[in-house]
Amino acid sequence: MLSKGFKQGSSTAGLAKCVGLSTIALLGYGLFNYCLGSAGSLITHEVEYEHVQAAQWQMMVIMWLAGGVPGLLCYVSHWVVYGRFELIWSRAASRGTVATTTRIFALSGGLILAASSTLVKQAFNFASPADKGPVAAIVSSTVVTVSLYGHFVFRELLDREHTVLIIMAVAGMIISTVGTYVVPSAAGDGHLSESHSPLGFLFAILAVFGISALTLLMRYNSIGNVATRSGYAALLLSQSCVALSIGVVLIAEGQTTLYVTGLALVTTVVGGLSQSIGIFAMNEALAYPMTSLVKVICSANPVIVLLLNLAIDGFIPGTTQLIGMSVILLAVC
Repeated sequence: MLSKGFKQGSSTAGLAKCVGLSTIALLGYGLFNYCLGSAGSLITHEVEYEHVQAAQWQMMVIMWLAGGVPGLLCYVSHWVVYGRFELIWSRAASRGTVATTTRIFALSGGLILAASSTLVKQAFNFASPADKGPVAAIVSSTVVTVSLYGHFVFRELLDREHTVLIIMAVAGMIISTVGTYVVPSAAGDGHLSESHSPLGFLFAILAVFGISALTLLMRYNSIGNVATRSGYAALLLSQSCVALSIGVVLIAEGQTTLYVTGLALVTTVVGGLSQSIGIFAMNEALAYPMTSLVKVICSANPVIVLLLNLAIDGFIPGTTQLIGMSVILLAVC
């Protein structure tokens, strides 16, 4: 179904690799979204009220720095292989083949990533724990903006079947979002989840624009001859710089006590590494001229969030959420 939805000249092997990388990104982003929501919830319940805001920012700093480690390893491996340090290098690993504007875009990606992650964090903070799936569904609706941009700008034209596929994926997200009521199973704490402020969903909608911009930036890096690992490393480097800057501000304000400990700390680190893996896989997948395909597959990550919500937190998705999950899976399988 996917191969019929795209008029591309890529080989079957190339399509299979793109789908495989996109699936890895799907799993990485799904786990990241779950960990981000869970860590925030743990902090809210375990940290004294007056320290919650500082703890939330500590969580983001730790998550970004943990996710930045693989990017640092990319720089080290490039230096070992080629004997020189470069912030940005081309696919051929030669000097002077990447435009200055492209270099600036590549290094600015971390700012967009940090802003997007912060908006997603706020979305989970203001939403009920049971709404992690629906919130993730809204965040994943970037498939619409990215596909339309790819159609009109990249000339990755959408045919009828491709359009139907995208509509199905978006319909599944909308259905999942409508079903915000989740029933706790026997494994849960026995309390019904309450509806929280709609601000959670508003922040999720704002995050859509940031994540769309980040996806398109990755595509432009590929078009601008930036090596995929270079773009990935630069993205995480600039995000780590943001994390260090926030850390300095926290210390300057006297917030020297680490509030993110125990399970919250483990969840935060796992979330950071999961996001890093997702970014790496999506960055590799976007090297192929199939931007919309990559986003359609990655947009199924709310299914991962819902399943983790069930397996770990004991929340049973409502009927509409189950229907939405089925529609999303049908669209990408």
